[in-house]
Amino acid sequence: VKAYLVVRIKGQADVPHWANTTLNLLKLEKKYRAVILPVKDNTAGMLKKIQHYIS
Repeated sequence: VKAYLVVRIKGQADVPHWANTTLNLLKLEKKYRAVILPVKDNTAGMLKKIQHYIS
């Protein structure tokens, strides 16, 4: 099973509302929080949208 390990690297200051909404949908509410996400098309699209705020 393939999956992504995603870590939020930026805090909440100076993050646009649309990016903050996407981060919250992925359960990345706080800085340095990590989640494991399945490899799917919709997940990849969300990650590409917030690529500057995650690692």
